Amino acid sequence: MCIRTRSGHRGWTLIEMMVAIGVFSIGAAALMSLFLYSIRSMAALSNYTALDRMNQQAMDLLTREIRQSKMVVDYTTNLLQIVNGDGDTVYYYFVGSGVDRLYRLVQKPSGIWSFDVLLEDCQLIDFHVGQRNLHSNSWNYFPPTKGEFQTTAKVIDLSWKTSRRLPNGLVNSEDVQTAKIVIRKK
Repeated sequence: MCIRTRSGHRGWTLIEMMVAIGVFSIGAAALMSLFLYSIRSMAALSNYTALDRMNQQAMDLLTREIRQSKMVVDYTTNLLQIVNGDGDTVYYYFVGSGVDRLYRLVQKPSGIWSFDVLLEDCQLIDFHVGQRNLHSNSWNYFPPTKGEFQTTAKVIDLSWKTSRRLPNGLVNSEDVQTAKIVIRKK
């Protein structure tokens, strides 16, 4: 709807301007919400990728070192102490409640200690030790003999979960990682 003036020029009415601004505003709001959704999705994807890379590196190191270990010295649900193939005593120790890290401590036979952080943002970790023979009708291993678990422990069953917070406050987590690692003792 246009208004003609005497000089023949046409102009917009107030209603036409309000409709045009409304349509433009709806389109701009839709584009903005799509843009924000894309940014959140990219942040979540980047987070998943970083968690997956971290989990894979930790799993590779744990698997390699536990398979080549000579014996299991001690264990609890959040601590595993082994003697690796080089004769070093290695501790895998999980500290939760706000710290949320899995540490790897190494004591050389000479008494020199070293440590590094194996996993960050780790909310859960469980170490379980078993014999190589299975329970009947299950995939679970028999627990090692109480008095001789250093000589009968052959399988380390471990699981953990990592997660991080996104900038908008949502929690982004990786699935629970699990492994049953068989010790190749001589």
